[in-house]
Amino acid sequence: MNQKNCSPLEYLIRLRLWKKLFQSAPRDLGITEHGQIISSHKFITGKKPAQETVDSFLRGAGLSAVRQKYWLWKRTYQDFEIWLGDARDENFVETEAGIVPIDIRLWFSGRTPSVESTEW
Repeated sequence: MNQKNCSPLEYLIRLRLWKKLFQSAPRDLGITEHGQIISSHKFITGKKPAQETVDSFLRGAGLSAVRQKYWLWKRTYQDFEIWLGDARDENFVETEAGIVPIDIRLWFSGRTPSVESTEW
């Protein structure tokens, strides 16, 4: 697995994947003259969940632990994988409605997924 800078398009796709997986995600607001995406996430009121609660939430979203003690998860589809990193309890909020991710790393490998697709 390698880390790389993503293009603005890849970043926007990541935000939309986040929204599709978890129903709540940062919203893109614009782009700077240097090509950086500006995003905002509404303030979520709640408490820090237990790590076991976060892990159960991720399994319920169809993700599998790859290196759980390093907080790395993934979900595999036919032509691509969605990877989630930094899935520590401090990056989620437990609300009355359930768990909400607020500061996660999300990326994909393989074919660029279409967020409108019904295949996943």
